[in-house]
Amino acid sequence: MIERKYWAEAGVETTMGTTDELIAQVQSLLNEGVALSNASAAKFQQAAETWRGMGTPTIFSLDVPWIGQNVAECNTDDYSNSDCGPASLAMWIGYLGRVVTVDQVSVATGLPRGFTYTLPAHLITAAGNFGLNLKRVIGLTHDMIKAEIDKRNPLIVLVHYGSLPKRSSATFTAGHWLMLTGYTVDGFVIYNDPLWQDAGGGKSLKMSWAQLDQAMADCAKDGNTINQGLMKV
Repeated sequence: MIERKYWAEAGVETTMGTTDELIAQVQSLLNEGVALSNASAAKFQQAAETWRGMGTPTIFSLDVPWIGQNVAECNTDDYSNSDCGPASLAMWIGYLGRVVTVDQVSVATGLPRGFTYTLPAHLITAAGNFGLNLKRVIGLTHDMIKAEIDKRNPLIVLVHYGSLPKRSSATFTAGHWLMLTGYTVDGFVIYNDPLWQDAGGGKSLKMSWAQLDQAMADCAKDGNTINQGLMKV
């Protein structure tokens, strides 16, 4: 994928477009005499040629590290057994280049040890303590999710765990926070689920958009607001 910083330097709108549309925009600016630095021009040209050769990308995915919430051999995720929210947030912070433990994020929520759930406000508070400004969004749509991924921002969403197509627990079925990290052009969402014991189980899982819709809608079974998540401000 062509890095957005190179589009921005050329004055190109950072809305996702097709390969040819992006190339046409930059070429038009070049024809008008807009200068790119040598490094940016070379990088753009290389990316454009690679992308042309590949055709339209089929996967838009962010390399967000997986972090588990209750990993058996780990002692830095024991502040609470209901820390899917802090674990998902720790993944996001890790994606931004800072390594934090689940317990550090849990403490940053301001909740007492052994808390049994996290509200959006708790996670927003914790994120702010690590320099990440998030907002709660209700009424998430496919287009909203795709737009954030296209801007290279993951999202945290609330689901009814029992409605997920792939689960690590057959007994837990309640509300659960997880991290959306990408999507495919053939109708799948890519996500990291912290309720696994290792990245081999919980990283870069896939479900259809219909399955995500169902899992978010079924939050009503837990008394939670449906179609909600946390997005970067």
